[in-house]
Amino acid sequence: MIERQFVRLTSEQLTLFNLSTRDYEFTHVKGTRLHINKRGPRICIGSYNLKLMKEFPCRLGVDMSGMKGLRCKTCENLTGFTMCVRCTGEYCLTSDNKALQYCATSHTVYLAYFPGGIIKVGTTSLYRKEERITEQGAVIGLFIAEGNGKVVRRIESKIQQELDYRSRINRSYKMKNIIVDITENEIISILKNCYTNVLKQLNNLFGSYFQEGQVYSNFKEFLIIKEYARSTNRQLSFEFDIFDSKPDCIEYSSHSNYTVLTGNLLTVIGSLAIMENNQHTNVYDLTALKGYIVN
Repeated sequence: MIERQFVRLTSEQLTLFNLSTRDYEFTHVKGTRLHINKRGPRICIGSYNLKLMKEFPCRLGVDMSGMKGLRCKTCENLTGFTMCVRCTGEYCLTSDNKALQYCATSHTVYLAYFPGGIIKVGTTSLYRKEERITEQGAVIGLFIAEGNGKVVRRIESKIQQELDYRSRINRSYKMKNIIVDITENEIISILKNCYTNVLKQLNNLFGSYFQEGQVYSNFKEFLIIKEYARSTNRQLSFEFDIFDSKPDCIEYSSHSNYTVLTGNLLTVIGSLAIMENNQHTNVYDLTALKGYIVN
């Protein structure tokens, strides 16, 4: 039997890695019914080449079952980014040349809006800025500053300190908050007001790095959920508790530990797949599949 490793699922495409041919396989999934069964061990997801901006499969095919993380030590070292995760821009924690060269490239600071009104501040490389907003499951992102890796980390850290915007949104919150009840323009206005507050506090320190805010929107993915709710003649509800009885709301079950993902794919928001199966809505955490052998 051909073994395939789960890589990712988006609203448009399922990506698997064929362990026999050592090739990535891509399947168009928009509007289709999916059935993915987790049947084998979790294999190292491979490395990411910061210079080539490309992912590579694990050459050793290391079994990660029972181990922390998704990458083996070899692939962690090949990626070279481990020590940079905790960087605040004040002191460099890494001696890895790949990471240092990557840090010298252009990066951006962003503010991101999540359902329920949570604002997150973060950084990402300039070349994958839109991808970063999408993969985090944000509704809309506003890119507000550019500089090298060290500079943007300093700006991010100062924004956290001065304005108390979050640096992380946990997966539990995201799974409970998939409904947006305000318009796209209202969200953009909120983010621009947040940026105005940032400028008031930090323009004297980082004025040369700030720029006119650039908007990137994933609102259409959340609109799919809203339209789905309308089609079933039900109201919208934030932080729906599956143990409550609310027949007039979108009722859904969340799954973070499962062996089978099945149903009609409505959309994918970050690492969450929104599925409909037998008139019931399910939200699946896709990180539970990442790296596993599936069929």
